[in-house]
Amino acid sequence: MKESNKEYYKRRGDEERGRARSAASAESSSIHDDLADLCHEKANGSANVNKKKGIRPPPSRKAEG
Repeated sequence: MKESNKEYYKRRGDEERGRARSAASAESSSIHDDLADLCHEKANGSANVNKKKGIRPPPSRKAEG
């Protein structure tokens, strides 16, 4: 049986949350947490506001030169 979009995004969110817990760095963990939040938001129609609000902007890069 084919999984629904809601089931797919819930599964993907749960997988990303597991990757966040086992990530080697804080930055990597944060990225996986953000992806998990987005997947759960897509599945449930609302953001996980208990954890945090919004998505952080990407880290700024220093200009080379």
